[in-house]
Amino acid sequence: MRRTVGLAALLLRINRTAVNVAIGIVFVAIVAGSFIIGLMDLLETAHVQAEVLADNSTAAIVFQDREAASRLLASLRHSPQVQFAELLGVDNRSFARYVRTRPAAPANPAAQAEPDRGISPFFLRVHQDIAGPDGRIGMLNLTVGIDPLLRQTGWIAVITLIAAAISLWVSSLLLRHLDASVLAPLQALNALARLQGMCRESSTEFSAGLSPRPHPAPESTSSAC
Repeated sequence: MRRTVGLAALLLRINRTAVNVAIGIVFVAIVAGSFIIGLMDLLETAHVQAEVLADNSTAAIVFQDREAASRLLASLRHSPQVQFAELLGVDNRSFARYVRTRPAAPANPAAQAEPDRGISPFFLRVHQDIAGPDGRIGMLNLTVGIDPLLRQTGWIAVITLIAAAISLWVSSLLLRHLDASVLAPLQALNALARLQGMCRESSTEFSAGLSPRPHPAPESTSSAC
């Protein structure tokens, strides 16, 4: 025997499903969107920073002033996200280097001939050519950590998850109020519709000369028909 689902229960189930799906979509969109936007901003900032350093290091490379180049890279200590920076000469050999903790890039400069921008799971790499009067005279490699971005995204996820839980709780309270004020009349209407269907079926059986089949309906239902 097929179980009949009431109109009120069906509407309540659809409403709860829609609320849960909507909150889940908003949660994923906020977390993923904040991470992607933050990653794009961090990559753009690192690229601009590499361009500025490359322009300022042109004179040091042209005049082979390693001390000036080292002082220039040492200014990166004011950028906590920068983990590693290295200036390469025209022969791709290391000219000056800055390391905050430990090198996050390969030690062999020749192995760093990569595209202009690269993304790894834990840091960004930016490579910027250094132009001189006669063309390319070197390259700047910059490695930027994304740990702050990951922490920020984690906090956003936690705050959004708390907000989603509160939203589910509030929606549950509203649905209970809806059940008491709106769905109760719908349940009565659904019961009336079932009663009319049973009466119509009984009338059809009588008109066909058949004895009516017993229905699991109360006494009041039979008298109403």
